[in-house]
Amino acid sequence: MPNMLVELFTEEVPARFQKTAEQSFSKLITDGLKGAGLDFVNVQSFVTPRRMSVIVEGLPEKQPDVSEERKGPKVGSPEQAVNGFLKSIGASLDDCQERDGVYYFVINKKGQATGDVLADIILNAIGKVSWANSMRFAENTFRWVRPLRRIIATFGEDVIKGTLDLGGGTIAFTNVTAGHRFMAPSDVVVNADTYKVIMANSKVILNRDERRDIVLTDLEKQAKDLGITLIYDEGLLQEVIGLIEHPTVLIGKIEDRFMALPAEVLTTSMREHQKFFAFNNSNDTLAPYFATVSNVQAKDGGKAIITGNETVLRARLADSEFFYNNDLKIDLENNLENNLENNLENNLEKLKNVVFHAKLGTVYERVERMTLVAVDVANTIGADAELTKQATRLAKADLVSEMVFEFPELQGIMGKYYAVAQGKNMVVANAIEQHYKPVGANDTCPTNTVAIAVSVAEKIDTLTGFWLIDEKPTGSKDPYALRRSALGIIRMILENELRIDLGSVITTSAKTHAVSGDITNDLLGFFTDRVKAHLKSAGIRHDFIGAVLAGGIVDLVAQVRLATELSNNAEVVGQVKASYVRAKNITDKAEDFVISSVSESVLEQAEEKELFKALSVAKTTISNAVKAEDFSMAVSTLASIAPVIDAFFEAVMVNADDVSVRSNRLNLLGEIMATANTIADFNTIES
Repeated sequence: MPNMLVELFTEEVPARFQKTAEQSFSKLITDGLKGAGLDFVNVQSFVTPRRMSVIVEGLPEKQPDVSEERKGPKVGSPEQAVNGFLKSIGASLDDCQERDGVYYFVINKKGQATGDVLADIILNAIGKVSWANSMRFAENTFRWVRPLRRIIATFGEDVIKGTLDLGGGTIAFTNVTAGHRFMAPSDVVVNADTYKVIMANSKVILNRDERRDIVLTDLEKQAKDLGITLIYDEGLLQEVIGLIEHPTVLIGKIEDRFMALPAEVLTTSMREHQKFFAFNNSNDTLAPYFATVSNVQAKDGGKAIITGNETVLRARLADSEFFYNNDLKIDLENNLENNLENNLENNLEKLKNVVFHAKLGTVYERVERMTLVAVDVANTIGADAELTKQATRLAKADLVSEMVFEFPELQGIMGKYYAVAQGKNMVVANAIEQHYKPVGANDTCPTNTVAIAVSVAEKIDTLTGFWLIDEKPTGSKDPYALRRSALGIIRMILENELRIDLGSVITTSAKTHAVSGDITNDLLGFFTDRVKAHLKSAGIRHDFIGAVLAGGIVDLVAQVRLATELSNNAEVVGQVKASYVRAKNITDKAEDFVISSVSESVLEQAEEKELFKALSVAKTTISNAVKAEDFSMAVSTLASIAPVIDAFFEAVMVNADDVSVRSNRLNLLGEIMATANTIADFNTIES
């Protein structure tokens, strides 16, 4: 069974597009083969900066023969109906079969040779590959991410006959590709069986994961030899392997003078500008080394490459040094430090010229709003109000610094360094850095109350602002990351077990905006949806989540603890729910009945008296336990009355002939439901 090879040979494709395109192209090819009735044994796909390849193993020589049956009208149907059917199939009545009084027409299709159908499958796949950005080249109308130079397409040892129309030119399928651009640039003839070996001999490592493993292994080995450790960066690793076809790791030195810069400045400059890896010393301080990944094996062992990269890095870090010292007003040439006392405070005035959003004012106005809310939150959670006020006012001051202008990802981090240099309280400095946190699901939350207050204020200001101007998330679109802001607040509340009235905070924040509107309930609903998502990701059943959120507990920390307790006791909850459903079904069927209190004097049987007594004790115990947030006690108490409820249903006829006895027993059923609902809304729990 022959194998098929398709390689799209291009100019260098940006690393960020490669993996998705590889997966898309491979799926389009295999879907096309399946649609043509062509089974295969295995498929492999590869991507490098210059090529995207698919090898399909075990294809048949031809498509299978197929029969398609068309059902027509009944025998004896009107002539018009019969003629319409015959016209639709392009046949005569003699070509049809009669079966069970119905006309049938069988179309037998001979399968084509596989090689004759592959071209259309390949061309269709090329046309449907999705790129985040694509462009036209020269006079062609065909769009692609980068110029497409060759299409290698073989089936067995034969070149598949096909041509891609570029709308101004063509590319005919071939079996000739090129090796590594520098180390083996010659053309080579390939097919599916020889492709991987020939590419390896041509200094091209096709497999992304293999290139990644080579880079990571060599980085760690060379670091170990130097007595340092790699600062692991998967994002950078993925980007680097998308820039090379044959990786070689080279270690260079950072000039000593630059080691006085903040570590984040060094690592960010190296990562963003040069795609360099960084290392730590054994004491977790930044080591004076960097690693670059070359796309060639140099004859001099990479010495010239290292020297060149050290020179470029020196220039980059000199720029960073200038930005940093200029922000701090340090004159290195004259060995002078100007007065830093009002450095960050002076930046506040500049924030008046920085627009946060056209409808929400400047960043300065945002800081003013945040400060009012942060102090209010600080008073609620026991944070130092004065330190909170200082931290909030300075939280955005580094946005107009030269360093943050160069590296926006350092906002907050640089504010901390500048605050420390200015002699600010470390609580204030740390809060400036941490007020953006958490930035994602895997990011840590601030734990200091001052930092929490500033972070909550920043995120609430974002949410209320965009709610007020009706820029809420829609579907999958969330350009202002409002879901992330809400989830960040939820995580801070839960992980620090804070008692914050979100409705009150939203109302306070909304009042600080120039735009007015009643958004509190709607925004609280948005938070509720995020809480549901958070609990669902923790593995808690959706009906338990709904039961808690629909119940009487409004405190977020308590809600999560209760949902977790219900989840941990799902079997018990299920037993109580069964009794709840039985009670509800009976009371729902009772016409013109309104549940009221139980009259103890009307109770007749021992089982109903026992249930009344158990419910009276349980309801009080559960109510007190819920108030004390002792949900384990609440759930275990609920579980303890399940056998008593079962005994009642076994022995007692609710719909007694005596109206007063019947009503009293229905009221007892109402007490069962009310006792369960003291914990959560059991009506929403699934049986």
